[in-house]
Amino acid sequence: MPLGEQHAVSVLQCAGCGTVAGILESQISIESLQKQVANIDAGIMRIVKAMQDLS
Repeated sequence: MPLGEQHAVSVLQCAGCGTVAGILESQISIESLQKQVANIDAGIMRIVKAMQDLS
């Protein structure tokens, strides 16, 4: 990147320590990450429900 150029980037940070874990270069990347997190959350909820049903 040329000196003096300003470019906004979104970063992915560790919630615990704040260390940057990656860079998201576009809004599309952010939306994709949000969808992946939603899918993970839904999977966790299915596991929790299945475990509760076993009790």
